[in-house]
Amino acid sequence: MTLFARATALLGSLLMLVSPLTAQANQSAGVYDPSQLRSLNVELSEQDYQTIRYDETFDIEVPAVFWADGEAERFNATIRRKSATAIGEKVSYRMKIQSRTDDASIKTWRDIRTLSLENGDDQDVVREGLAWYLHRLAGTTDYQPGLAAWAELTLHVVVSGVDELGQPFSYVDERPQGVYVNVEMVDKQFLKNRGLGVSDQSWLYKQDDIGLPE
Repeated sequence: MTLFARATALLGSLLMLVSPLTAQANQSAGVYDPSQLRSLNVELSEQDYQTIRYDETFDIEVPAVFWADGEAERFNATIRRKSATAIGEKVSYRMKIQSRTDDASIKTWRDIRTLSLENGDDQDVVREGLAWYLHRLAGTTDYQPGLAAWAELTLHVVVSGVDELGQPFSYVDERPQGVYVNVEMVDKQFLKNRGLGVSDQSWLYKQDDIGLPE
């Protein structure tokens, strides 16, 4: 375990002792456990990786396969770049689970549909993570805020081509991206995980600085 992982695990354990936020009755709570540094993986083609890496519209989604270390299940997903400023090759990502690769009826990973991985461009992942912990401390049994936890991300980029002899080749290049802040998305699944998501009775609104809510 790295020094960063040890420090975050210790800090998370201390904060959990004083946090009033009760655990959610689903698997998503474990994903945002501050005492764990999870290792997440995404496999995609070299072409798709370069497409989203340089995408400045922040709208292009490409297909990928997602899984977490220590878990057998893999998931079909789509991934795109977020609007955060890149730190070298490290960009922020938003990923949406489409289905488990061996069971199309399962469309969430640990009761989560969308992952938001922040690269720490505002300050750094340490300070951003600490800010989310302070937000967690505001939770009560009646108010359960969005959660976050640190996570490592490794991209498994499939490189394909034709060699100088005209023979096709393909290999997987592992590219560790470092530590991200994995932030819980406020979406329909967020409401369901808190017992608030009722079909045709629950809505989410987005309010920008200008204009009417969406």
